[in-house]
Amino acid sequence: MRKTVFAVVALALAATACGPAAAPTATPVAQATATRPAAAPTTAPAAATAPAAPAATATPRPAVAPTATAGPTAPRGTITLALRVASSTHDIHLGTRFGTPALSWDSLVHRDFDGSIAPGLATAWKFAPDNLSVEFELRKGVKFHNGDGFSAEDVTYSLERMRRPNLRASYKPNIARISKLEVLDQYKVRAVLSEPFPEILGNLEPFFGVVPKKYTEQIGDTAFMDKPVGTGPFKFVNLVPGDRLTVESFTDHYRRVPQFKTLVVRGIPEAVTRVAALKTGEVDAIDIVPPYEVPSLKANPNTDVVAEDVNETDFFLISTLDPSHPFAKREVRLALNYALNRDALVKDVFYGLARPATTLSAPYESGYDPNLKPYPYDPEKAKQLLAQAGYPNGVDAGKLNYDPAGINQAVELVEGVRAAWAAVGIRMTLNAIESARYSTINQQRALSPIAVFPNRSIPYDGGADLHRWLHSKGLFSHSANPEWDKIIDAAISIPETAARDRALVEANRKMFEEAAIVPVYYPKYLFGIRKDRIAKWPWVKGWAVYPRNIEYVELKR
Repeated sequence: MRKTVFAVVALALAATACGPAAAPTATPVAQATATRPAAAPTTAPAAATAPAAPAATATPRPAVAPTATAGPTAPRGTITLALRVASSTHDIHLGTRFGTPALSWDSLVHRDFDGSIAPGLATAWKFAPDNLSVEFELRKGVKFHNGDGFSAEDVTYSLERMRRPNLRASYKPNIARISKLEVLDQYKVRAVLSEPFPEILGNLEPFFGVVPKKYTEQIGDTAFMDKPVGTGPFKFVNLVPGDRLTVESFTDHYRRVPQFKTLVVRGIPEAVTRVAALKTGEVDAIDIVPPYEVPSLKANPNTDVVAEDVNETDFFLISTLDPSHPFAKREVRLALNYALNRDALVKDVFYGLARPATTLSAPYESGYDPNLKPYPYDPEKAKQLLAQAGYPNGVDAGKLNYDPAGINQAVELVEGVRAAWAAVGIRMTLNAIESARYSTINQQRALSPIAVFPNRSIPYDGGADLHRWLHSKGLFSHSANPEWDKIIDAAISIPETAARDRALVEANRKMFEEAAIVPVYYPKYLFGIRKDRIAKWPWVKGWAVYPRNIEYVELKR
């Protein structure tokens, strides 16, 4: 039987009169970063390690490309994967799902299984001494799905295409600091940067797909959306928008020829329906398994659940744009944090498959501080802080916004959190908003005064997280704090990896002290598979948005 959040609510209502706990403390930054992984090596690593941000050096990056491999036989068989969000387009420059369009496209670099950056369409790269340009050596002999050869012209054309005003490329801001790409020869390009861009490799990997210049110009953008072509391990077959995508293995792929022939990706937004489809064998794998379903899927002889730590922080974004709102006061934001029993939320909302969070940065990305402790549960201190802010009798704080499908256990989380805040005097009304509208309203800075989100770090970079959510110019920010901007700008502008990571740890610490957000927990990514059909489903360490590297999935024969 599915558990509820009654235990969390009871804990919130049973706030005791004991003395306030001590404020969370942190060890010095030097100690925090001493346990962080070293910068990525200059050749593709063999052992799995938690990756750091790519170093901005003048040394050539990985020159040894992974050897193309294939399954033991010619591709055959079909895998059906069910995701909570269906594809609306398979154009890499328009897609809003990181993984699904990437099935058919490669970028200049690739995310390896240990989470590190590895060669993709580029076999090596080097940064200029001033960190304002990067040269990429391109892979020779690569073919697009239609047979066209790959060259530097396709790379520069793809960037130009992403920047067309009429194309509305979804992730244009993520590579905005690339001012231009220059063709140096048929297999060499230079990315000229408007400012140092140390996380460029992590941003290129998911956000920049290379399309064939000749083919795309011949048929035009509209026709390309209907018949997209890339260099990835799967070539496009058919798309029913909002329902299902069908792709087939590309037997000329340079890195890995899939063992199976056909991949069908279905959109099934209801978690209970996805789980039922997995149990009956209608599908072979599903994403976002509800944690309460994990025991039943593990008990089933034909199903299993992969539970992995990933770069995801589930948190509440606070709007500070209205100076008259209580949340503009630091004391009230601190009260929001002290009022939550994160251990109880982990246990009763996410069934123990998470851990309490401290910052936007998660454990596998730069800027994470393993020595920073979460705010302790102290409802009496929360009440004292409210009184200091001028609200001794509590406050009606408006709407608590959420997307029911936005994160795993969204409804249960907001119900438990609202009860905890009400117990200390912060009264809020739950406001559910549909996914597409939620995203639009968020980018309009209109989800006031507070909303729940997942921060999924796609480039594995804490600087990108801080800028996106808390900088006044951030894509999803609901803040306009000049001091926060200075802290974030100073950290993300540092090109050298170790120094930048120390600065990001410190920036996260300052945002923690400001109570700029309400971090709740780092959830595990729960992925269900049919173990009677799937022999191997490899995992990419830290990656929080699936599917990816599906070309390495192996079927049972």
